[in-house]
Amino acid sequence: MLLTNKGNSKIGCTIYLIIICVICYFGYRWGEAKWNYESMKKETSELIKILATEKTPQIDKYKKILINKAELCNIDLYEEDIEITQNNNGSVIELSWETPVDFPGYTYYLDHRLVVSKKRGY
Repeated sequence: MLLTNKGNSKIGCTIYLIIICVICYFGYRWGEAKWNYESMKKETSELIKILATEKTPQIDKYKKILINKAELCNIDLYEEDIEITQNNNGSVIELSWETPVDFPGYTYYLDHRLVVSKKRGY
């Protein structure tokens, strides 16, 4: 006996597929922001290795480098969001920025704070 259901669908299956699509979309948008954060963390870790070896670093030069690296990671970073300190023990770079995560009809802002430190001689 052949089934004659032509084009009929179950409403529960349709709702389930819509929920799965919405969750995947939110996960993609959230993951994109976290990926950019991790990329910036890697770039900053590489830069602090160079910064820790210098006795008198040019702070403005490193701030410009960080801003350029942030642009490559799709992050809006400004000079006032960067704090670089150096003492006898080592160097510390502190970054803070806000990433907008756009959803249909709503924009959620993720606050990021990144602190990377490197001791001298290590």
